[in-house]
Amino acid sequence: EEMLPRIAKLFGDFTYKLKGDLPIERMTPSKIVPGHDRYRTEDCFYGEYKGVGIDFIEVRFQQKRRSKNRTYYVDVFKGLSILIDMKERNKFLGHTILDRNKSKLGEWFKQKSSKLKRARMVDPEFEKLFDAYTSDQVEARYLLDPVMIERFKSMYTEYEGKAMTVAYYDNKVLILIKSDYNHFEPADIHTPATDPASLLHMKHEIGEVLSIVDKLELYDADKLHAKQTKPLSQE
Repeated sequence: EEMLPRIAKLFGDFTYKLKGDLPIERMTPSKIVPGHDRYRTEDCFYGEYKGVGIDFIEVRFQQKRRSKNRTYYVDVFKGLSILIDMKERNKFLGHTILDRNKSKLGEWFKQKSSKLKRARMVDPEFEKLFDAYTSDQVEARYLLDPVMIERFKSMYTEYEGKAMTVAYYDNKVLILIKSDYNHFEPADIHTPATDPASLLHMKHEIGEVLSIVDKLELYDADKLHAKQTKPLSQE
């Protein structure tokens, strides 16, 4: 609680809370938040990085189960939630989702439940990794251009993409990365909080999360706006 806020401040104006609030009202419209009855948070960072708002939080979404003798909860998601807010002037025209590749039945169900249409990408390798769904086929192709596709393929490897989902909606991007790893912790409970190796490790983890903004170029508002307004004849 004492060291992580100081490390986070190295990257920008960030607030850290050991147990904080999940911005669930802003996340729910993304259509990728798993159905749940409760959630628990840990290591919550709220702030701004390169002109965009970003909250990244360790979260466990849980569903209630009942047996004859007891009520209990099971995890339906455990990992990182990364919510990026790009301000009102960068509002998307449509709603686009990237999900891990599904069977034909899973694909049909996703289209029905999200009310989005399957977006066909020009990269066969990308389509083996992700399924894309959108309400605006033209914008989806702009957002997922060849450069962005390569970045997502890289993230698939780097962040265990089989458990990664992404949503572009309103003026936000939500990324959920499923992981059993306990992030932002010292390597060992017996290691002092001021141990240089531990501090560097935690700094590296925070930097890796923020590097997603760099990889997706989400802070480049003018470039994004140009993509949204470019005439179809220039496609």
